[in-house]
Amino acid sequence: MDELNIRNNGKEQPSKIVIMDVMGRPIMKLDNPTDVIKISQVPAGAYFIDIEFANRSERYRIIKK
Repeated sequence: MDELNIRNNGKEQPSKIVIMDVMGRPIMKLDNPTDVIKISQVPAGAYFIDIEFANRSERYRIIKK
């Protein structure tokens, strides 16, 4: 997995995305990201992704192999 596809039913664009390791350390920060995020430079492992919108934020967990 070298790309993440961010989709939100076309309603809102994220204002910021932060990818963190399991210890909560930021690995990658993106302001005004596009729908596709290249993560080829991120090593294999488990990560949290915080996606910030204008009025809310969401957190997801991914595992990169």
